[in-house]
Amino acid sequence: MAATVKSSAPVNTVAPAVTGTATVGQTLSCSTGTWTGTPTITYTYQWQHTTTNIAAATSSTYVIEAAYAGETIRCVVIGTNSLGNSSANSNSTSAVAAPPGQQAYTTAQSTTWVCPSGVTSVSVVCVGGGAAYYVNWQGETSTTPGGGGGALAYANGISVTPGNSYEVIVGAGAAGSGGASGGYSAFNVTSCRANGGSGPVSTVGGSGGTVVYGTGGSGGKGGNAANTDGTGGGGGGAGGYAGDGGAGGNGPSNNGSAGATNSGAGGGGVGEVASNVTGGGGVGILGIGSTGAGGVVGSPSTRGGHGSGGTDRSTKEYGGYYGGGASQNGAGTNGAVRIIWPGDVRQFPSTRTADE
Repeated sequence: MAATVKSSAPVNTVAPAVTGTATVGQTLSCSTGTWTGTPTITYTYQWQHTTTNIAAATSSTYVIEAAYAGETIRCVVIGTNSLGNSSANSNSTSAVAAPPGQQAYTTAQSTTWVCPSGVTSVSVVCVGGGAAYYVNWQGETSTTPGGGGGALAYANGISVTPGNSYEVIVGAGAAGSGGASGGYSAFNVTSCRANGGSGPVSTVGGSGGTVVYGTGGSGGKGGNAANTDGTGGGGGGAGGYAGDGGAGGNGPSNNGSAGATNSGAGGGGVGEVASNVTGGGGVGILGIGSTGAGGVVGSPSTRGGHGSGGTDRSTKEYGGYYGGGASQNGAGTNGAVRIIWPGDVRQFPSTRTADE
């Protein structure tokens, strides 16, 4: 005589398991776990953020929504047969990470950045603004020493709190003929700061900006102007990720220096006579790349080459973005601040720093 199988309602004996990466946009999967009970058990699913049901999330997989960044996710599995039902909770994921992101500020300003949900660490690069040139009148004649380039500073893995505001300052490139200094650029006051280039005095070119908080390179010195009618010094190049910007050439007829080798810094502009004086090269904010060459004397003279990621300016008085120092009739270029996250994964000078 066959043994009688005793019917019973579902009972979970091994909890369901959630697998997958806890990052916004990633897919999680939930197993049923192990159950006892007869007759046959069917299973349904309910995904939860922390302990609250997620509407319409009732399949065995779930694509994490941005609304739940910073929270944990789990799945409730319900086993059902004709004698009843019961539920079992899966493990909870770690706090959901925000997807990779970035925010760039390239206009001279003082503002705040609000940390997105799920972001707990950022990496930041700051470039100071380039300095203006200076008209040194000697009776009816004048000379024009060049402005210093802005520094570049970066800092990785800065701890931040979702929802909090952080100060962002982007230094202005100085304009005019009075030898004004470029503004400094910073994130969160003391987390990352790069000073702008200094303005020239008399016939001496301005000094390059310095790194105050973070790692990076100083700006290049502006070129001196000879005590001769119409001579000018080239603008200093912006600092780079691994070294200093190139110095502007002294007037008259001196080439600018290249940025430091393998630094990604901007090159210095040409020291020349009158309209052949050129500005220093700027630097990019996407991470280290090529180093800018120094400007070359000629007709017309060439400006300092831009460092990694910089964008050329069509007029010879300007270097590429960002932070190049000015020469005669030009202006220093603005600084910049770029924030990328997650900061424990995406880091300057070259680890996954491009837009994603």
